[in-house]
Amino acid sequence: MYQIVICDDCQDELDTLKEFVKNFFTERGLAHNVVEYTSPAVLLRDLKNGVFFDLFFLDIMMPGIDGISIGRQIRRLDAESPIIYLTNSPDYALQSYEVRAMNYILKPYREEKLIPILQNAIRSVNRNRSSQISIRVPDGTVNLLLTDLICIHYNARRLEYICSDGSVILGVTLRGSFEDETAPLTEQFPVLLKCSASVIVNMRYIRKLTAGRVTMRDGREYSIPRRMNAQVNRRYMDYLMGGA
Repeated sequence: MYQIVICDDCQDELDTLKEFVKNFFTERGLAHNVVEYTSPAVLLRDLKNGVFFDLFFLDIMMPGIDGISIGRQIRRLDAESPIIYLTNSPDYALQSYEVRAMNYILKPYREEKLIPILQNAIRSVNRNRSSQISIRVPDGTVNLLLTDLICIHYNARRLEYICSDGSVILGVTLRGSFEDETAPLTEQFPVLLKCSASVIVNMRYIRKLTAGRVTMRDGREYSIPRRMNAQVNRRYMDYLMGGA
């Protein structure tokens, strides 16, 4: 299911776009959920509390917090989900690229402009979702979408894959070291970050990174050894800037 958010302080314009987006997904048989916000502050609160969206529509001119500022804060939490700006003026186009926005839509909305933008957004979301990890388990193999993985624990010579739905996939007993067994995985998927001798996190799910500690969106916290602090911080900043 595609999780979509529209944030616009003008209810009439929000309703117009929401109806179009819902019709677009329904006509193509795509399961979706459109969540509306008229307050950018409430949206940011929910994002910091771990609510996740695949696609953002953000009005640029809103009271209190403008859309560009919201985009910057979203990018600190989510470096991948497409952001599409809503505006009455093309003057903000340059600023929208500051947060790597996918596009911007001029009001009033026109169907011929919206359709290709939504098609590109879906392709981008699908690319983010397409990567899979093959996990060896005692009775075979389990394929896990990378976007569903929060982190990996090393415990009693086995890997525990912590999933976004709260489930845990327990891998087979490892013959080699944690480093040797997981190196191919972190090389293949740069979004996976080793933050200690026994933990790898999916940077997509990091809520906060401070000196010596990483906090995930589900509330899990992990200590970062002092010797790894600089490397972990550099990798996470690269991810936020689009380098991962």
